[in-house]
Amino acid sequence: MARNVVLQVMKKNAREREEERNEPEVIDSQMLWLLMHTLRRNAARRVSHLHCTLIVTCCTIAASIFRWLEW
Repeated sequence: MARNVVLQVMKKNAREREEERNEPEVIDSQMLWLLMHTLRRNAARRVSHLHCTLIVTCCTIAASIFRWLEW
């Protein structure tokens, strides 16, 4: 009896795998290209924004130090 259950489960798994093989790709090459392009562009924007923020922060600190030295 247990052997029959195991065989049924194995057959069911084999059918499900076969059905999955017949399904089309979820992400085709164009979609993958668009996704990667968007991720790279967004990453570049984040880095650029962080760089500008760092420069402004350094300039603000430098200006504060110069004001303090002049005082």
